[in-house]
Order: sequence, then C-alpha cells, then structure tokens
Amino acid sequence: MQRRMGCVVRHEAEVDSTNRQARLWAREGAPDGAVVVAARQTAGRGRMQRKWESPAGTGLYLSAVVRSPLPPEKLPCLTFAAAMAACDACRALGARAAVKWPNDLVLEGRKIAGILLEREGDAAVIGIGVNVRQRLCDFPEELREKAGSLEMLTGRPVDLSALERGLIDALGNRVAQAERGEWRDDYRAMCKTLGAPVRVIAADETFEGTAEEMDETGALLVRDKTGTLRRVLAGDVSVRGLMGYVDRDRA
Repeated sequence: MQRRMGCVVRHEAEVDSTNRQARLWAREGAPDGAVVVAARQTAGRGRMQRKWESPAGTGLYLSAVVRSPLPPEKLPCLTFAAAMAACDACRALGARAAVKWPNDLVLEGRKIAGILLEREGDAAVIGIGVNVRQRLCDFPEELREKAGSLEMLTGRPVDLSALERGLIDALGNRVAQAERGEWRDDYRAMCKTLGAPVRVIAADETFEGTAEEMDETGALLVRDKTGTLRRVLAGDVSVRGLMGYVDRDRA
C-alpha cells in the first residue's frame, strides 16, 4: 500500500518557514501527504503570529500538505490530530509528553512543541515544531520559565531522524482517525487542560474557571467562577494553567 503521509519529503537546510514553503508547494500541486522538513527556520511562526525560535540542529521543524475530504468547518480537528501525533512520536522515544489545549505539547510543565494549521486553497498545511536539543540558555530570556526540550527534560539523547520518521507515521495515522471522526476520546486522554483550573485570556476580557470538556468541534467548555459554562474557541484566546504555563502536578 502506498504511504500517504510522507509520500514525498523535501529536506531543506534552511527556510523562512516550513509552513510557507508547504503552502507554496500546495499551490504548485503538491500531493496529499507531501512534507517539508528544515534544519532551521529563519521566520518560524506559531499560533497568533507568535515567533517560533528555530535554531539549526536543535529541533524538528516540518509541515505537511493534507488534501482532506473533511468539510471546511471540520478542518480544525486536524490541529488536534497533529498534537496527538507529536505526542505519540515523543512518547515512543520515552518522553511522557502531554497536550495542552489546543495545540501545544508539554513535558514537566514546559512547552516542547507547537502546531500551526493553515489553509491554502483546497489544502490544509499542518506545521509542527518540536524542541529537541535546546538547553535552557538557548531560549530567549522571556521563555526560560516555560520552554523546554526533549533532551533537556529527559536527560537522554534523541535521534532527530527517528523522531522525524515516527512523527510522519503518527501524523498519517492521526489524520486518518480525525477524518473518521474518532479523535476526541484519545485527545481527551492526552490533554492536560481538561479538569484543570485555567485562566482564559481574550482580547476584551480575562476570566478564570475550570476546563470541563470539549465539544464536537474542539471548542473548550470552561465553567467560570459564577457557574456559567462558557464555550472557548482556540482562535480567539490563550489559555493558561493557574500555576504557570501548565500545572506541573498534572504531568
């Protein structure tokens, strides 16, 4: 059977952004499952246009073109599929990673990976960045309280090629699962945010509550201090654990 995800892979020494290169490739007709991998990004991006630090040789930076049969309103579930795939790949290497809703991976209370989903015509582009070899001093000062890497937090060397292969395989499996509509139970099991006290930070307000559940679209349902259940959309807000980036005692 022909491999879907990673059917063709471009390896680059340096790009501005793997997502931008994958989007350009998608415009040119890149097949479903095409992947761009870069050793370094000069303009890596995260959600809400945040910069993603991408030094050479320290992380895994890849983007996949997905031509999914999902209707447009269900494409956001690919973010959750990608987060689970990254979690699968890290756990296969012995790192007990978990997911912070909606799109970050955490280990020992620190962010080690992020997901960025974008549209390009009739395709979706899934970008995944994993911190692998950074030391604490490699992160900008403002990130040193909440960022980490696989090697820094596990104390074990990581084979970047093995992580890449594992992530591409897991992404293929998780995208197929999402297209069947079977992603929610596994995501709940991997997600540290559910059941935790959170602070929701939106453009016009900030409130605290408990993250109780996710609905079928992936929106977070938060019970605020007044007892009201509020529906929180990933594109509109940031969610933080009340004890820091994410609550360490829930690892």
